[in-house]
Amino acid sequence: MLALAFVLGTCWLETASAQSADLQRLRALALELVNADRGRQQLQSMSASERLDRAAQAHAADMLERDYYAHKSPEGDTVRDRYLVQGGNQWQLVAENIAVCRGCPGPVGRERVEAFHRGWMNSEGHRENILSDGLSRFGFGLAAEAGRVFAVQTFAGPGSSSGSEDAAPLDSLDGKRQASLALDAINAERRKRGMPPLAVSAELVGAAAQQVRSRPAQDGPGEPEPVEPYSLLSDAARQRWQTLSVLSAACGGCGVESTTSDIQMFVQRWLDDEAYRARLLQADLTHLGFAIQANGKGRKNAAAVLGTKR
Repeated sequence: MLALAFVLGTCWLETASAQSADLQRLRALALELVNADRGRQQLQSMSASERLDRAAQAHAADMLERDYYAHKSPEGDTVRDRYLVQGGNQWQLVAENIAVCRGCPGPVGRERVEAFHRGWMNSEGHRENILSDGLSRFGFGLAAEAGRVFAVQTFAGPGSSSGSEDAAPLDSLDGKRQASLALDAINAERRKRGMPPLAVSAELVGAAAQQVRSRPAQDGPGEPEPVEPYSLLSDAARQRWQTLSVLSAACGGCGVESTTSDIQMFVQRWLDDEAYRARLLQADLTHLGFAIQANGKGRKNAAAVLGTKR
């Protein structure tokens, strides 16, 4: 979640909130300005979102009514909380820019919206939100009274994959190659402790793929729960494994498609977790399978199946 603010010294509007028709016109202008700057950077245009409009307007009105200026409300609610209240997807990346103008003569109009936009574009952090490749939808809110004007831009989108921009999409890599990439970091840790390296198992790659398919990358809450690992194999295959266990994880706001950097990110998360790390570094393990799935909206699920062969 990204959230940034700036203050203008002189500006605009007279009523507690802009009249509906005027507000819609100014929202359209705000989006037009955002997309003009995105176009100059060869970025896709953002689309208007009523859900984000409502989240932005609620925050602008709340700051005006209770006379505070912050991304967090006095109760601690954030832009993500406001987005979720409006029915937003919890696995999306959410960002917010806010601005305030004090001692501002009304009425609000095009010039003032343009002034706010220039201020945001001249601020590195605000500009980053406006030009983010991982944000695709836009909302705008305004509230003003007695010379005080609050403006809010709210953004949402699938986010971007973690790591290097030149990370390769996984479409060109089969399951065994993906598992090999996952093993690079795991085996490096095992070698540090004098443990034998794990090998990729095609059977366990298939089991990991079943795990992520059985827990699809849906929009609902929570990380995917591991299923009973032996249920992921055929009767004949079960006889070949003395022990099996499953690790699972999910991320949100992490891009539309899976990449090599996502594999590295999930494996590092497991290695950074004390309990998962202990399971990956068990001395008697022999093989691993790995799979990852993206839902195209920002959520990704990953699974590793760990096994000791008879």
